[in-house]
Amino acid sequence: MAILSSRLTRIIASLLSGMLAFLGFTACSDNDDDNNIQCMYGTPTGHYEIKGSVTDKNDTPVADATIILRSISKDGISTLYPGIKTDSEGKYSLLASGWPTSKIRVVCHPKGDTLEADSTEIEVKLEGGTGMWNQGTAKADVDFKLKDKPSHSTDE
Repeated sequence: MAILSSRLTRIIASLLSGMLAFLGFTACSDNDDDNNIQCMYGTPTGHYEIKGSVTDKNDTPVADATIILRSISKDGISTLYPGIKTDSEGKYSLLASGWPTSKIRVVCHPKGDTLEADSTEIEVKLEGGTGMWNQGTAKADVDFKLKDKPSHSTDE
C-alpha cells in the first residue's frame, strides 16, 4: 500500500510540474507583434549607495551606531537595509537594493543611552539604469551630529 501511495504521489507531482511548466512557457510567444504585448518577467530595482559619518555635539566620532535605510513611498515605509554599524571613526557606507523610490529615510541609533537617535529624509535620483528592471543607482552622503539625551536627574 505504501509503495502505491508513493508512486501515486510522484505521478501527481510530475503531472502538476509539467502543467505548471507548460503554462509558464506558453504565457508569452516569441512574436512581439501579438497585440503589442511585451513578455517580460522581473521586478524594477533601484540601487542605493549611502555613506556618511556620525559624531556627537563635540565632533567626537560615534562608533557602533546603527544606520538603517528605509524607503518611503505612497504605500508606506519599508526597510531597504536593516542596519550597519559605524566604524571606530564614526563612518559608515552601505549598499542596498530594492523597489525604486525617490525618498529615503536614513535612521541613526547610537549605542548606549547617552545620545539621542536621529533620522533624516532625503530625496534621491536614480541614474545610470540599464533598462526597465535596473532603474539605476542613487548616491548620497548623510552625516549625523547627535545630541545628548536630556538627563533625568531629580533635584532634591
